[in-house]
Amino acid sequence: MQTIQNPLEGITYLDERRAAGYLASGAWKDATIGDALRATAARFPERMAFISDERSVDYRELDETTDRLAAALLDLGLRSGDRAIFQMGTTIETVLALMACYKAGIIPVCSVPQHREVEIGQLTEHAGARGYFVQADFSSFDLVGFARQMAERHASLEHVVVARAASSQGLTTLESLIANMPLNKARDRLRDVPVGPRDVLSFQLSGGTTGVPKIIPRFHAEYLGHSAGWMKQYRVTPDSRVIWSLPLLHNAGQLYAFIPAISAGVTTVLMPKVDIRRMLELIETHRVTHALSIGPIAPQMMAYTDIAKHDLSSLKLFATMSRADHLESHLGVPCSNLFGITEGLLLGTGGDMPEFARHHTQGASGCPEDEIKLLVPETETEAAPGQMGELCFRGPSTLPGFYHAPDVNAKAFTSDGFYRTGDMMTAHVVDGCTYYAFEGRLRDNVNRGGEKIGCEEVEAFVSMHPAVADAKLVAMPDPFYGEKGCVYIIARPGHEAPDVKTLGAFLVGKGLAKYKCPERVETIGSFPLTRVGKLDKPALKARITATLAEEQRALTEPATTQPVMPWVISTEYVTNTTPLTIRRRVKWGECDPAGVVYTVTFAEYVISAAELFYGSLYSTTPQKAKRDKGFGTPSRALNFDFRLSLRPDDEFDMTVTVTDIKSRTFVLDITARTPAGDIIFVATLTPVCVARDERRSIELPAEFREALLRYQRASAPTATSLNTRTQP
Repeated sequence: MQTIQNPLEGITYLDERRAAGYLASGAWKDATIGDALRATAARFPERMAFISDERSVDYRELDETTDRLAAALLDLGLRSGDRAIFQMGTTIETVLALMACYKAGIIPVCSVPQHREVEIGQLTEHAGARGYFVQADFSSFDLVGFARQMAERHASLEHVVVARAASSQGLTTLESLIANMPLNKARDRLRDVPVGPRDVLSFQLSGGTTGVPKIIPRFHAEYLGHSAGWMKQYRVTPDSRVIWSLPLLHNAGQLYAFIPAISAGVTTVLMPKVDIRRMLELIETHRVTHALSIGPIAPQMMAYTDIAKHDLSSLKLFATMSRADHLESHLGVPCSNLFGITEGLLLGTGGDMPEFARHHTQGASGCPEDEIKLLVPETETEAAPGQMGELCFRGPSTLPGFYHAPDVNAKAFTSDGFYRTGDMMTAHVVDGCTYYAFEGRLRDNVNRGGEKIGCEEVEAFVSMHPAVADAKLVAMPDPFYGEKGCVYIIARPGHEAPDVKTLGAFLVGKGLAKYKCPERVETIGSFPLTRVGKLDKPALKARITATLAEEQRALTEPATTQPVMPWVISTEYVTNTTPLTIRRRVKWGECDPAGVVYTVTFAEYVISAAELFYGSLYSTTPQKAKRDKGFGTPSRALNFDFRLSLRPDDEFDMTVTVTDIKSRTFVLDITARTPAGDIIFVATLTPVCVARDERRSIELPAEFREALLRYQRASAPTATSLNTRTQP
């Protein structure tokens, strides 16, 4: 067995006996990531390794280009065993940079582009990073300038490497490093680089409660084995094709999208951002067999109404974090829930596994040597059969210990070496196999679409605000992200708690990443306590959940206090009935990290306006109107003409007009304008009338058709003048 070539202080390495056992059993692969790519390139030199809309790369080019870049990085002054901060997106350039570092023995610190001064400063100091890789065009935020600032503040950051820069002047660019390194010279340079299967591959990050970065070392041999385990579980072969649209730097991106391509020849289709229509087009074009997501893709997919326009016959499985049963019904292909934790466990089910396991659990491990226990919280006693318990595991890919964190390590494991996840699960035996269903968390964090936000960290930053006496962050349910952060604030005497926008600006100004900022602020006089006098956060979570439910009911139940605006919620209300006009205010949670409304949110705006329109026709709630009349109105088509963007707290008016009425369908034009009258977007929505609970199209009921005609006639003059107004 090979020895560790680059032993690092602060790393807990697995003992020789267990390492030898895992290598012998095949749970670890006796190779480096570089070895794996060279073998795959020799086997499939002309096969596409990674495909994107911008560019694609076959295995020969991938191997040769990353050899050149790896050697260039060593000539630049980086050394095997050095750590390098990464802030890059899901692009081919990220693939090249990662692979070059892996070949050179440089250890990527897998941050995300949204991290700012607080996170990058902590990571740089903790990891002792010497390199810094950034993508210049990731967003409107100046990552290159930010990287330079961080390098000035932290003496260890000696080398900043920039990808996809518009100009290379004064920069060390990824592209120039590759161009200036001949292949023969590169391979001579790499021949004696000390990298072995048991060496550290990368530094992944743990989503904890305090925000202080806990670093998880991952190793060449175990990462190759870990990826092979999930591939077996999901029936992924060298002939499979995977699509990935979330951060490639995440542990999930590495295991689900990157390593299968490197080690097995699986072609991976990369998307730099989530775009449901484009994803489905790529699945159809490239005959993708496996789609996986740890983020908010499933809700967006289910909101997409043109599924029938896409050929998804190649898909053998779509795996997501939750709601697999609904997604399968929507897509018409096998879907399953999954679970993953960076500390070293993946659960899942293949498309041919039992429906209950796929839809009602997170699955089982693909590694037979993974040991899993459900323990009574804060004990080492196993939970009774059928009862919830804390998921604890031990196996070939379980981290031996966090980097330079002896105090954390002392509490993170049971006495016999099982890692405590803080996740509550139940076990279900189906056809002789045990599957695990997620039930909740013990640890205090918010899981926003796969990004873990430590509550203690955010609370500490919020409490710095001069108007805040104390603050507690809790997770609130969200249909797209699963969870978002809601902060309960006790204001200082004589002060008002800041609103979401003001608080967000304050926190970002303090260096906190924007995605960590609370997306709702609630004021409270005092925090609820348990019987023993401790903070009762579950009570706060229950409170915001109930508040959200009440607000949702307000959307569909008529209010009694405002007769002119009968369907009022905090961000949306009716201002005129003929034509129907709805005023809406943009929430921060509806915007991306750059502060622009997500594209999918526009569909929510339009569908909400349409529902209010149906209610207005009958002077009742939308669902009651259609339920009483025995029909439904799912969307057949939705098109947009975008003119302006929207940002947090912007107000806009949506006017609904009926432009066409056919036998089974009708067309609504929904025009959004600024208060000044400038057009923001024009949406054309075509609902189809269906028999309620039968989902078959029917003729428009006579009463409904007459209501549409009355509205069309009544609003035509005003609507015409509104819709023909030109934009300055």
